[in-house]
Amino acid sequence: MLGQASPPIVAQLRNSSDLAVDVLENGSIFAIRHRDILVNQVLGSGLEGGLANLFLRRRSRAGIESRPLLGPQAVGRFRASDGGVTWEGFFDGLDHVCTLRLAATDATWFWTVAVSNTTAHRLTIDVVLAQDLGIAQAAAVRTSELYTSQYIDHTIVDDAALGLLLCSRQGLPQDGAFPWVMHGCLAGAVGYLTDGFQFHGLASKASGTPSALARSALPNQTYQYELALPTLQSRAVSMAAGASAEITFFGAFEPDHPAASDSSDVRHAHAAGRAFRGLSSRSIEPPPQPQPRSSSLFDRPVLFQSDDLATAELEAAFGSGWRHVERANETLYSFFHGDQQHVVLRAKELVQERPTGHLLRSGRDLLPSDATLAVTAWMFGVFASQLTIGNTSFHKLLSVCRSPLNVLKSSGLRIFIRTDRGDELLGVPSAFEMGPSGAAWLYRDRRLRMMIRLAVSVEEPVCRLTVDVEVGGPIELIVCHNIVLGEHEFDPVGPIVIHEADGRIELRPDATSLLGRRYPEASFTITTD
Repeated sequence: MLGQASPPIVAQLRNSSDLAVDVLENGSIFAIRHRDILVNQVLGSGLEGGLANLFLRRRSRAGIESRPLLGPQAVGRFRASDGGVTWEGFFDGLDHVCTLRLAATDATWFWTVAVSNTTAHRLTIDVVLAQDLGIAQAAAVRTSELYTSQYIDHTIVDDAALGLLLCSRQGLPQDGAFPWVMHGCLAGAVGYLTDGFQFHGLASKASGTPSALARSALPNQTYQYELALPTLQSRAVSMAAGASAEITFFGAFEPDHPAASDSSDVRHAHAAGRAFRGLSSRSIEPPPQPQPRSSSLFDRPVLFQSDDLATAELEAAFGSGWRHVERANETLYSFFHGDQQHVVLRAKELVQERPTGHLLRSGRDLLPSDATLAVTAWMFGVFASQLTIGNTSFHKLLSVCRSPLNVLKSSGLRIFIRTDRGDELLGVPSAFEMGPSGAAWLYRDRRLRMMIRLAVSVEEPVCRLTVDVEVGGPIELIVCHNIVLGEHEFDPVGPIVIHEADGRIELRPDATSLLGRRYPEASFTITTD
């Protein structure tokens, strides 16, 4: 399967302030823009959506159940028009409708979640909004969203009526301006966090489940790292049988906020409240019939759950001559073996913020050249990303891994295995081995053991991926390549020709791209034996 080159946008919301929101056919936000500023950090994908979402939570003594309201992970009906977008669904006795609209003249947008209790007893709910942020020029964000995220300063302002207001200011000047955005809840917010590492948690690399959604209260801590994700928790609402409630969040954007955020910025929240009251008094045409869309393997992927390995199993796979052994509280984390091999275990990957990765390149030259193939492998199941020839920025075949926590799972080269349990996406393995010219992933559970190896050639610009099923099977593999063929995802893609007879795919860059203009005869080949 090849990644889509052009996002299927079905709604374009615009207002007179130059605020623009593009919505994909899968019910995800593609981009929030103000002129040349990209507000969100990662463009939404037609395969799996984006990082932003709203979550309806039902709270009880037994715990918290939550459901996403946007994108392919949501279950329900999605309607889109240029006047507004709605997501409708049902969750555990709760009918819900989520609506996105823009203010008439301000650079402000509103998420309204209307909930009805269809049960015969009282229920307690709240809603959590999570919005990824770039708030920088689109070219800067797309070149390195982690870098631009590090410059975003998050400040909390507490208002007596609106509760916690989350201000985020880009400290890296954008043509001399400092873009800024405030998120708030008109019904009052009681909890917040600021970074995706707080929201998802390190264990989500294996589980795929955000850890913050299971917490009764968000941590109310400011963490400024590489995945800016301002997140607000509404006040809890107790709903009698048959009752309804409405919770509205807003985002208010300022193209230039020269001073640091402070308590005076509460005026933006009050302005947003006035804008919403004016918006609510106007009738809008309801969006058309539910928007049809094609399903994707990445809608709600189930991750393969690897087991931790005993010492005997590790010695069988990697030998016994270990050195520089790393342990923490008697848990084995990593070791070196052989001449130049390094092994990192699942236990270490799930406690470190920086994901384990390995950069490989072909050839014997001391310095890279136009004939050098380079590829990055990530332990959590990205078997090849940013596969390039020559220039590593402009000459990509495969996309870059945009999420250090493996939140977005369609980048690069991914593998699903199809067994009697259904389709499972390979994620964090039991062990990951790195060497000068290759990497290997060892997956093992009680029924299956498989080794996947990536190697680059020292003779030519070629890399090779092999899969060995050592125990279990037979299994079917679904190998997915997210194609760029140039500089950025969603740029124009040149001709892709599938040769079914010999199992080969030939890919050429678009003639107008930097790669196509500089190397008009360049081509990539994906093939199997």
